[in-house]
Amino acid sequence: MTVVTNISITPAAEAVLTSQLRELALANGALPVLVFIQFYNEPDGSRVPGFVPGYQLAAWPAKYLTPDWLPVRLSKAQQLHLLPRLEWSKDRRYLVDNISGPFALFSLSVV
Repeated sequence: MTVVTNISITPAAEAVLTSQLRELALANGALPVLVFIQFYNEPDGSRVPGFVPGYQLAAWPAKYLTPDWLPVRLSKAQQLHLLPRLEWSKDRRYLVDNISGPFALFSLSVV
């Protein structure tokens, strides 16, 4: 599987991601992934204050990865997989940044 190389990460996002990767529990063949989180709601259905949609680091069972998941290496961070919400183009450059706030979420944008 070819690793995607037209992606980079800001220093601030790399610091958060590196810290999260150290704490991520990978068991039973799980792999680190960035998955998009659209909503974060309270049990009553109301949105959690301060939440902004973005990509979150998670442990994902390898057997559930499809070809839609892109293997990426973000600077010094270990390889992980990304399921982009946008149509990926090998002719564009992409940037991962940290979204400010208490939820350690990341943005993905075309640069």
